[in-house]
Amino acid sequence: MKKITIKSIALAACLLGGTFTAQAQLNTNGITHVIYILLENRNWSQNEYSYGEQIMGSTNDAPFLNALVTAGNPVAAQVSFASCYHHVLAKTNGTSSGTSYDGTTNTSASVHPSEPNYVWMEAGNNFSKYDDNEPYKLGLSSSNSVAQMWAYATNHPNVTTQNLSALIQQSGLTWKSYTEGVNQLATNGSNFNYFNVTGSGGNALTASPAPSNQWTVPVSSFSGTSTNYVNPYNGSHQYNFAVKHTGQIFFPATSGCTVNTANTNTSNPLASNYPPLPQFASDLTNGTLANYVTITPDQYNDGHTALTLGNYGTNGWTNPETTSNSAWWNTNNGVMVYQTNTVNQNDRVRIAQMDNFCAIIVGQITNSAVYQQGHTAIVIWTDETETSLSASNGITPQNDFNHTLSEIVISPLCKGNAYNSLLNYTHSSDIATMQKIFGVTASTPSGYLNDAANASYSSGGMVGTSQTNGNVYSGTPSAAGPASATNFTGTAFTQSNSPTGGFGTNTALDLSDLFQSNVIPATLPGLPVSVAGLSFNHKTGVYTQAVTVKNTSGSTVGPVFLVLSSLGSNYTLTNKTGNTVNNSPGSPYINVTNSLGAGAYSVVTLQYTSTGGALSFTPYAATGTP
Repeated sequence: MKKITIKSIALAACLLGGTFTAQAQLNTNGITHVIYILLENRNWSQNEYSYGEQIMGSTNDAPFLNALVTAGNPVAAQVSFASCYHHVLAKTNGTSSGTSYDGTTNTSASVHPSEPNYVWMEAGNNFSKYDDNEPYKLGLSSSNSVAQMWAYATNHPNVTTQNLSALIQQSGLTWKSYTEGVNQLATNGSNFNYFNVTGSGGNALTASPAPSNQWTVPVSSFSGTSTNYVNPYNGSHQYNFAVKHTGQIFFPATSGCTVNTANTNTSNPLASNYPPLPQFASDLTNGTLANYVTITPDQYNDGHTALTLGNYGTNGWTNPETTSNSAWWNTNNGVMVYQTNTVNQNDRVRIAQMDNFCAIIVGQITNSAVYQQGHTAIVIWTDETETSLSASNGITPQNDFNHTLSEIVISPLCKGNAYNSLLNYTHSSDIATMQKIFGVTASTPSGYLNDAANASYSSGGMVGTSQTNGNVYSGTPSAAGPASATNFTGTAFTQSNSPTGGFGTNTALDLSDLFQSNVIPATLPGLPVSVAGLSFNHKTGVYTQAVTVKNTSGSTVGPVFLVLSSLGSNYTLTNKTGNTVNNSPGSPYINVTNSLGAGAYSVVTLQYTSTGGALSFTPYAATGTP
């Protein structure tokens, strides 16, 4: 965004390009619903001997995920995937410290552990988070993540605290976060969330969802074992909810909390956005599915933690998904059984639990009426890469290009037939795509949420511009897949050869290469600003200036406001509406109009007093909350 400096009354009008709006307009011929399935701590590829097994090619432990990316497999007909999806801020060697896109030092060379990646998924920045602290740790305000994030943003005014779900919410569209284990009943008939927050004992978790008038925003983690609870996916009595995996809770606009204080009351108006996972099936059936959905399995189903296999006696835990006769497993009547908790066994059971969950939930979605209408996309996403063990080099860095992440998209609008996109991607690519799909724009000069404005291996997505290829094989594995998997029909697209290295063939600003042509909008909706010359009234001592805002999007937007970011201290905007809170905090803004039709424009007159000198500011127009 160009900064305007006006030194004389006679200066001609200046035209400023840009796209700055947060009003949604869905393309009813494109994607109207997106469902993210959020997985944990697993490399898609690493090409090294490792006790940390990768997903790609692990057909015994992850038959469903491998079937999805196997060209010619019936379940892959509506699937595209990215073979070069990298951890944010990854580097060639993965070891040295780097600089994040906003110019601040990133001492770890990438963003770990889990929590900052879920925060990044919402806002394109980790806000100095390099830990898994609770958003609101009761009695320990110094370690509260939300307060830390906002303190960082205050000291870095070029970083916006707006988040994706909030932009969707403000636009009039809907979002929901379904998290396994939350807002379910305790044995006394009350919401188990309440007992976890208050510390009241004597009540155990059950598998029954709490009624909606008992729902709260789940701000605290909990785990344990209850004989009154049976997990519907893995059949165990173990539960493990980690709030660090629910990104919306770290932003007050989508948690109903304040920066410093949690709101765990049933009266919190945003509690309805955090339904128990069993509610998901009802929303699919009833046609009440939100436009943007995140599904967070518990830590036993997302790949994070292995079940305590000793709880299952000598027969071990039986994977209900498929069969195997591997030396790693015992077989019991032809079914895969995991037994003792060893390093290798734990790693493989984590993958199997995750794959089993995905097979069940994806089948549930694809068999629904809302998916079969043809405008839904499912995204299977993983938060972070893991270190691995090389036979020749010892422990290898998780932040290089050899270690990639799962990014599998399922939709009738995908290119399909396990189309393998060879471009480079990061979590920022997802954010940019969601903003385009839902037509929502942040109150930033670029319109994007922080790093979502950057190409996937430029100064934001991955540090530096001279990376070299890694040595990971990113080819397509072969897997027959579970016989009971849902069969899709789709159009076969021409498939290029996979790259020989972990670094892809080109940059990406979004996920559009995974979809058919024109499914993902090329740009965000726009509100370009035209600034005229400055006039001075000698009688009143007031400077005036006309600014024109035009709506170049295809829909009516509003209310529209104009922000004067970085206004010089020698000028005061006397007719301002107020000062911004969400972006360029403290900048003066003025309301332009309550509603601006497609193709229409509105002119607002700015009034200043001045102590003399040049007038300098960076203007941009937006909708939503300034």
